Amino acid sequence: MKDVRSTIFCLIAETSGVGIETIHPDTTIKALGVASLDAIEMLFRIEEIFDIQLNDRDVDLKSATAAALVEAVERALGKGSGQPVATLAG
Repeated sequence: MKDVRSTIFCLIAETSGVGIETIHPDTTIKALGVASLDAIEMLFRIEEIFDIQLNDRDVDLKSATAAALVEAVERALGKGSGQPVATLAG
């Protein structure tokens, strides 16, 4: 299984249509050209994969970086194992 960071980076790459190698911790979702609706769908997918609930205080999609998404998921997981409960394939 993948860890939180690599899973989030894969989802960002999948959503934005860019190669995962171009995503860095300080890369913003907005800079990748991810539309608002796509970003919201990505958050729903993150919640599903990790079996967590994120709210507006956890992630501001207008300025969120890849690192901020990883940190929000890790906080929601309670800094547990960081292992996804589902796979990207669904």
